Amino acid sequence: DASDNVPGVPGIGEKTAISLIQEYGTLESIYEHVSEIKGKKRQETLRENRDKAFLSRELVTLATDVAIDLSDGFTKMRPADVEGLRTFFAEMEFRQFAAELPQKTKTQNSSNEVRYETVSTIPRLIEILDQIRQKGFCAVDTETTSLDTLGARIVGLSLTVEENQGWYIPIGHRDGNNIPRQEAFPLLRDVLESASIGKTGHNLKYDFHILANEGIALKGICDDTLIASYLTQPIRESRKLDDLVGKELGMSMTPITDLIGTGPNQKCMADVDIERVSSYACEDTDAAWRLRKILNPKITELDMEYLYRQIEMPLLTVLATMERKGIGVDLHILERQSCELAKEMESLEQGIYQSVGREFNLNSPSQMAQILYDDLQILRGRKRSTRADILEKLAEEGVPIARQILDFRHRQKIKSTYLDALQKLIRPETGRVHTTYHQAVVNTGRISSSDPNLQNIPIRTDLGRRVRSAFIASDGYVLVSLDYSQIELRILAHISNDPGLQKAFSSGEDIHSRTAAEIFGTALSDVTPDMRRKAKEINFGLNYGMSPYGLAQRLSISDAEATSYIKTYFARYPLVHTYMDETVAFAQENLYVNTVLQRRIPTPGVRDANRLRQENARRAAINARIQGSAADLMKKALVDVFEELRAKPEQASILLTVHDELVLEVREDRVDEICDCCRKRMEEALPFSVPTPVEIAIGHSWAELK
Repeated sequence: DASDNVPGVPGIGEKTAISLIQEYGTLESIYEHVSEIKGKKRQETLRENRDKAFLSRELVTLATDVAIDLSDGFTKMRPADVEGLRTFFAEMEFRQFAAELPQKTKTQNSSNEVRYETVSTIPRLIEILDQIRQKGFCAVDTETTSLDTLGARIVGLSLTVEENQGWYIPIGHRDGNNIPRQEAFPLLRDVLESASIGKTGHNLKYDFHILANEGIALKGICDDTLIASYLTQPIRESRKLDDLVGKELGMSMTPITDLIGTGPNQKCMADVDIERVSSYACEDTDAAWRLRKILNPKITELDMEYLYRQIEMPLLTVLATMERKGIGVDLHILERQSCELAKEMESLEQGIYQSVGREFNLNSPSQMAQILYDDLQILRGRKRSTRADILEKLAEEGVPIARQILDFRHRQKIKSTYLDALQKLIRPETGRVHTTYHQAVVNTGRISSSDPNLQNIPIRTDLGRRVRSAFIASDGYVLVSLDYSQIELRILAHISNDPGLQKAFSSGEDIHSRTAAEIFGTALSDVTPDMRRKAKEINFGLNYGMSPYGLAQRLSISDAEATSYIKTYFARYPLVHTYMDETVAFAQENLYVNTVLQRRIPTPGVRDANRLRQENARRAAINARIQGSAADLMKKALVDVFEELRAKPEQASILLTVHDELVLEVREDRVDEICDCCRKRMEEALPFSVPTPVEIAIGHSWAELK
């Protein structure tokens, strides 16, 4: 068994080994008669690997002569250290093993007994809300009918103001003593909408949506343990509350599946007994309260108070508001484009069949490989891959079928991933698509989106731009794009403090032309388009830690020429090279890099024993500081622009954030005013040593913004 370092004899598998043992009886006998074994190659293999054969037998033979002291009750069963196991399983993230341990009772969570209460009368609710006002801070969590953020309704709400304590307010259970919505919500609104009463919880963006569905605008959000966990531990397999609590507090929580079950028989929370939900819900707010006390000191210790308080926490409300707003999509445009692509795909399909001389399944990798490797023999190799990069190379070499296959695949992806999928994601009640934004997923701090991923629609292809034409402004409004110009290069100039780069940006020069002039030793006015193109590849490539080989491949030049370009570049911008060396050295010592706002981005691979993986991790570390700082800037810009527009919701609102760009929907008669104030906010979001100009585009569809 090679996986257990038992080498065996290469080429002698289980069946052959069994037949040899059956025929000759022992390993020694096999080697005594090795010349009689059929097959010269097998004889040679056995002879060459004789030592491995006997070593393998030794490795798998149990030792029966080990001295074992059986005194002092060695053979007696001792009680298991359940809490020690619980802590170990939490550290190792063995969630299934942890679930099999005896569950903690409520009194095991702390030295004090928990006080979880179901609130069943209005007078008692009033008393509780008065306590929250006096405290000025509370944890909050909602129990709901579903996970649909825009459609779910409240089943109940849990609150707490101290450890070991919690109140559950049942509102939407189908059976039991609920507090009527029309009586509960006015009382709750006074506290939940108060910005002077701080709120904490876990994944409060979800609770923001649920409360908004009930007409309550959650304000005063001060802490979110999901986001605090993300900042203090950017790389984690899970940020679920029960996993975090198990890891940080060694505390087991009741799984939601204990209440609602799983699979087709899963129940709605509204159908679960109030007292069972009460205990579960109070445990959630209690856990979030406890976790906050663990994570907040870490935020302070890591010097991320400003990032957490002034950017990430306000951003939660910004992203939730954007999600609720959504963006208009013209269903008819999507349907028409889908039909057009279907016809184009059919035409391409027939063209491919004609080139091959027969029909086959274009979506079958094995059949595609048979065509390209066997029938047409335009590819060779044992792996028989039909990856896009392999086909791209063939297409560049002028192989027609490669371009046809790529065009077919591109249309197929656009049709299925966007044109058809988007039609199903338009909410009937709004006529708009509502993406979900994630601020605590990407370890560089970048915001991502899903359901649908609106950050991934291709923009450099005609088909991608056609999809964007279906995203439209409401009547009387236009879409406005505010896009940071060359922001990563500007951040590189700021972080590296290189005077040459800073001068080029501060004087308003085209950075790619300036770099071309420096590298090719010519006047700025004599830079040709080809020189500028090469300089652009160098600027962006080195930003990602590109090697001479990578640059040579990108520009289709020799390694020597690429090396010469890079040497000249660093001679002109020496502090860029210093920045790269210092960043890698810091990452190797600390296993992380810092952004301009002290966000920590882990870089564990820089110490990898594998040289290739280590080099990749070094390049990633160089870029991570820049990418992460760009994320800091973009998040701050979102918060500032949102604050600018807060008082004028009828005039403008933020719809999308895509990489370094914001997309707004603005009333047509307020475009100039809104663009000026938002551009100013974005350009002044963070104090960089070089300008961070914002480019503006206006149109009635997203496609018109580029």
